[in-house]
Amino acid sequence: MANAQQIAELQAWLHNVDAALREFEARERELEAARRELELLREELTAERASLEAARAEAAQLSEEFEATLEQVRQEHASALGEQAITYASLPLDELLTVFNGLGKAGTVPEVLTELVTGIAREFSRVALFDVRGTSLHGTRQIGVEFETDISKVVVPLSNDSLLTRAAKSGRLEALFPRAQGDAAGMIPFGGAPACALAIPVVVRGVTVAVIYADDADHAEFTLGAAQARTKYADLLQQHAALVLTRIGVEQTGRADTEREGRAETLPKTGIHVETLGRTRLRHLVLSLANQLEREYNACVQMGSSRLHSLSYLRDAVERARRQYVDSARLDPVAATFFDDHLADVARARRETAFGKDLAALLAPTRSAVRL
Repeated sequence: MANAQQIAELQAWLHNVDAALREFEARERELEAARRELELLREELTAERASLEAARAEAAQLSEEFEATLEQVRQEHASALGEQAITYASLPLDELLTVFNGLGKAGTVPEVLTELVTGIAREFSRVALFDVRGTSLHGTRQIGVEFETDISKVVVPLSNDSLLTRAAKSGRLEALFPRAQGDAAGMIPFGGAPACALAIPVVVRGVTVAVIYADDADHAEFTLGAAQARTKYADLLQQHAALVLTRIGVEQTGRADTEREGRAETLPKTGIHVETLGRTRLRHLVLSLANQLEREYNACVQMGSSRLHSLSYLRDAVERARRQYVDSARLDPVAATFFDDHLADVARARRETAFGKDLAALLAPTRSAVRL
């Protein structure tokens, strides 16, 4: 009995061992499969890493090529801009110098208008001058404008809304770019299809006395950039003409003051030496010229000019005043040398003002030590 029970227990144990072995083998097979799957994943990961590295290398190469291409494009763009700048800026700058010189010689408002119209016509194909008379604009001169009637018969009421009337009322340059802004035929007085049309007011002592119309209708090659460059050209001419008109107004006022002073002077019958009276008159002349210089300087500053530009303008004005003084003192060679000294006295007297400081700075290098 004992043996049979032992045999049964042994058989049961063997059965359990056999089951455990089968389970172990199954687990071993699963582990082997997992190992094979892990190896496949490792191979895929290695392949992905290799692909990623290749992609990174390709991206780096593409980036270098892009940067090289971009730099080349930048250089080409800069070169094109430089060529454009030379094309659209060098010629207007040369023209500006010529017109500025012409305006500098003008001594009356009509002369300024003539130089301004001629100068603007250097860059614009059609230019017309209109005088402001009461409530309308009257044509007086044209360059390049072809139409049946005479320009003097063209009258534009200020009540109309046009480029010309806007400039006359505002006192500011009015610009129109039809090709960029769309149809604006109603604003252009002489028709055509210009890239740029301007109305340039001429203001004297706060009053608009004339308006100049200009456009580039006959220049088909004009681009928007060129039209804007020519607009700036006209704007600079207008600003310089305004300074010249201010100078003319101041000179006319100064001449009137000098004439009044001259009429008021009489030679007393007291035996005072004529030379002494002459030098006294020259001192008064210097004071009158200094007042004129200060008015010109202040007018230049009030127009928004930079200090450098105002100083340059004052330097030219001092030279003109010096020539005027020398002409007046030509009969007294000694007195003719005292201009800077008398003007330096004025600068010291007005040293608290910007005019006095700039005048002193201009006179410092050249002022004579001789005094009356």
